Amino acid sequence: MRRLAEHGNTTHELMAISGHRTLSEVQRYTEDADRKRLADSGMAKRRDQSENTGVANLAVSSGKPTSKCLK
Repeated sequence: MRRLAEHGNTTHELMAISGHRTLSEVQRYTEDADRKRLADSGMAKRRDQSENTGVANLAVSSGKPTSKCLK
């Protein structure tokens, strides 16, 4: 179920595949996958911004600003 959610299946699709009867049962699978997808999307936008502005060597490791990061 987790893998299907990570590959973009919706909660309703997962319910149809697995036979779960309520959304709450299936949402735990999709919430983690959605969170990861949103994080990946946000970081891709950050990379695109730095490439388009000519800014190099952004230090992004733990997500916390460092003296090397731009705000």
